[in-house]
Amino acid sequence: MLKKVLRSSVKTNSSTSSSTARKISCLFHTSTKSEASVYEDLKTLNPDEAFPWIEHNIPKRHAQHPYEISSLSFNGLGKSKKPPNPIVFIHDYTTNSKVFSTIARKLNYPYGIVTMDLKGRGKTQVTDLNQLYNTQEEKEKTSGSLNLVNHALDFVRLLTYYGLPRAFVVGHGFGANIAYMLMNKCPDRISGAVLINGGYPINKASMADVTQLHEKIASTFASPNEALFLQGAVNSENIDFKSFVEFSKSQNNDDVRLAATKDLRSLEDYAPSLEELIRLRHPIALIRSEHGLKDGDKKPIIDTKVLKSMETTLNTKSVITVNGSNHYNMLFDEKYAEQIANTIDKFVSGYDIHKIIEQRFVDIKGTDDIKAEE
Repeated sequence: MLKKVLRSSVKTNSSTSSSTARKISCLFHTSTKSEASVYEDLKTLNPDEAFPWIEHNIPKRHAQHPYEISSLSFNGLGKSKKPPNPIVFIHDYTTNSKVFSTIARKLNYPYGIVTMDLKGRGKTQVTDLNQLYNTQEEKEKTSGSLNLVNHALDFVRLLTYYGLPRAFVVGHGFGANIAYMLMNKCPDRISGAVLINGGYPINKASMADVTQLHEKIASTFASPNEALFLQGAVNSENIDFKSFVEFSKSQNNDDVRLAATKDLRSLEDYAPSLEELIRLRHPIALIRSEHGLKDGDKKPIIDTKVLKSMETTLNTKSVITVNGSNHYNMLFDEKYAEQIANTIDKFVSGYDIHKIIEQRFVDIKGTDDIKAEE
């Protein structure tokens, strides 16, 4: 099934994507030192310097891929044993890969962390993005090549190219829906998922809320950065936030807006229903902020009733609410980021991956109605 999905996607996109998508930017950070010194290394990073993502250029011969991967940041990958089970961060549709820097510096997990800009964000620029859509109606109402399936396939290609058999995924906002797509289409490549302020089941009511939220951001602010600043959502003195802002200046704001709109539209087309979530057997950790987009928002991104529904439906191992936080500052504020990092560390370190995979497919193979386990 997976091979068929990959082949069909490649055939569909190969005729147009090579000329429209220039690159996918990837970031990777790990350590060549011993496991014990990895903990020490990440914990003693210079607090006055942004998290040291390191970029690596992939040879040009791989440009024939539907979406060319042009840079990957890593340290030590290939010089020693490859990380068997890295953490892959997937950002929200209004941000980019650098949004996870503060959490990354607080992780103890020794097996490497990877993050990648979604198409149209960060350094993953798509040439003539507007021209991917033939009519104004298509531009407004269809997701086209920017959708959950293709985003998920980009991450699969990333893992495959570097010979990484599987990974944990951590998705923030829209990134949580990409995590769902990865677990659904490529279950053997995903060890488990941490869903941060996203991934709730989509129906007509919840889709209306998502659309309203996006329109609020799009109509009020000239850019995602301005949204973060003017809402007072993030402490601008945070060194990683400053690095995120500088990195974001390379983005074309019109492209970011259009790509975000397409991603939002793809939720209607591809996001899983509650019934589909029941089939996912991967271990899950759920994290949400207390507030919405900014401090004082009475309605959180995921309300208590929906969170409880997700907890009972999914194979949930832990659930936390980061008290005092909002959708943005939970990623940059030191105390919030540390709470999230500790939750991720505990989650990914708590499972024997081979045993989990073996049991997972015993449970779901050939089964048509599967109820979530406690």
